[in-house]
Amino acid sequence: MIDYSSTILEWIGVVLTFVFGFTMICQGHFIYHQKYGYSRKETEDPEARDRTRRQIEKVLRRNREDDSST
Repeated sequence: MIDYSSTILEWIGVVLTFVFGFTMICQGHFIYHQKYGYSRKETEDPEARDRTRRQIEKVLRRNREDDSST
């Protein structure tokens, strides 16, 4: 006798895996083409890039001071 419950569970897993893969492909497309809220403004804006650079430098300076005091 064939166990239909395990076959059904396997097909549910296959369908869910396919749906998950399809949604990941869609999300990648949206990110690549900057649609639906995905944008790279912070990498294109020189002021934002400089602001981020200054924040990173400040954190690194603080870490060096903490390391030198120990």
